Amino acid sequence: MISAPELFSLYAELSMALAGFVGVVSAFSGRNRLFQPIERVRLHTVLGCSGSVLAGCFAYLSASAGEYLSAQALAVAGVAAFAVTAIVQFPATVKVIRHFRDPDSTTEGWVSTFVPGVHLLALGLLASAVFTSSASLSLVSAFSIQLLLGLWVFARLLTRPN
Repeated sequence: MISAPELFSLYAELSMALAGFVGVVSAFSGRNRLFQPIERVRLHTVLGCSGSVLAGCFAYLSASAGEYLSAQALAVAGVAAFAVTAIVQFPATVKVIRHFRDPDSTTEGWVSTFVPGVHLLALGLLASAVFTSSASLSLVSAFSIQLLLGLWVFARLLTRPN
């Protein structure tokens, strides 16, 4: 069985890899970086998912290094990831809803419901990590969901024409 510090280190590595892929896409887009509005939203969403997981992992590892109890470290991680998700992801969610109606957008209507739903699910799990006794399961579930969403949005960024 993997220990909590090892698990959160793994999640931190995965989130950095996901953010790195976005950096490569951005670098290959040229100096002007002339992204369509929905492409910017996709980049923002991937970076937000990655950043939320990374913030939670760093908060957990920092709290653990500060010799907090395990339950306290998990709660600190939940608060950090919740804050990043709420502050960074919801502006992107509003933009998804706004831009899916653009005439040149390649985003379907169901995506404008699915992405906010996943963000709300992740927020619920992160809040659960702060207020319930199943913090470890809640954090692992939220981080997994966010990384999978980020990977899916990254795939859409690469495979959609605009």
